[in-house]
Amino acid sequence: DMATPPTLHVHGFELVANAECVLNGDEYYSNEKVVQEYYDECQRIVLDACPGATSVVAFDHNVRSKSGRESGRRTEGGSQVQGPASLVHGDYTADSAPRRLSQLAQPPKANDTNTKKEPLVAQETVDRALESGGRYAFVNLWRPIRPVETFPLACCDARTVKEDDLLVFAIHYSDRVGENYFARHDERHRWSYYSSMTPDEALLIKQWESAADVADGVSRFALHSAFLDPASPADARDRESIEVRCVVLYS
Repeated sequence: DMATPPTLHVHGFELVANAECVLNGDEYYSNEKVVQEYYDECQRIVLDACPGATSVVAFDHNVRSKSGRESGRRTEGGSQVQGPASLVHGDYTADSAPRRLSQLAQPPKANDTNTKKEPLVAQETVDRALESGGRYAFVNLWRPIRPVETFPLACCDARTVKEDDLLVFAIHYSDRVGENYFARHDERHRWSYYSSMTPDEALLIKQWESAADVADGVSRFALHSAFLDPASPADARDRESIEVRCVVLYS
């Protein structure tokens, strides 16, 4: 157990209790409701957790359910429902993070959930964030759609991960190429998870921080993964969750 609750700033992840919740249950399976109603809520929560940030833009999301994945379920007006990601990873790399930020200043592509059909971030804002002295971050807001009984999400204390632990994995989409970090096992890695999370709780996970500084205690990102909890009951209800990807801007 950690002596103090983990924070996004230091550890790379943070639990938000009593998180505002504008949607419920199956409403999260409506792409329009999520983009039009839930994104604003996520932006407010993430902004509150990032002192000094000037704005937050939600730009993508995934709905996850093991049974939904196996049955081929799709969100209404959106994409394929994914299963829990049971593989230790980080969503961005040193190369893919700035590239993804640059893409947000371009019109949306086939796999984007942006329904406005125009860039979400101004080019000059991206340029300032990427120049020397600029700052940006990517943060995911993960929330269970129903109480979690199996496959909870675990996060690794960013301070316990070294660069040599990481492996780059390329992901080829139909319209772009992304990169994730995978990780080698190391006994130093320190993992935490929140048991029995409910829909009024949200887990913030830092996916990239351009101004990370280990010496100053500013985390770069947190590795994370769903896992099969041996304490889960045999008749555990399927885990349903949604994660919304946000870019945090500081100028």
